[in-house]
Amino acid sequence: MSKPACLTWTVDGSGLDDWHRDECAMCGGSATIAGRMVMDHDHATGLNRGWLCRSCNSVEPHAETPWWVAWRAGQNPAGMLGVEEPYVHLMPGAAWLERAYAAASDDVADAIAEAVAR
Repeated sequence: MSKPACLTWTVDGSGLDDWHRDECAMCGGSATIAGRMVMDHDHATGLNRGWLCRSCNSVEPHAETPWWVAWRAGQNPAGMLGVEEPYVHLMPGAAWLERAYAAASDDVADAIAEAVAR
């Protein structure tokens, strides 16, 4: 993969939703091409990182390539914009559960996130 699409975007200080323009921050695919976008977030902190297509979001937790490592370390839209926005689950309390289990097992946190996304 070439560098993440968001690294080519002009940092304009706007919020995550406006800045993304319905494009995946990693592959650059549009919502109509890449499918529904999902908000990627850090399970340990509960903070949003940026919008990803479903394909990139499913790769993110397991990828160890330099771009994904940099993504998790802060080279993502939220980090680039200086945005600290909490992730909001559709199911009340799920974000807290996800953070609590993330320390014990990434697999459990992923299972909770997947169940909530359905």
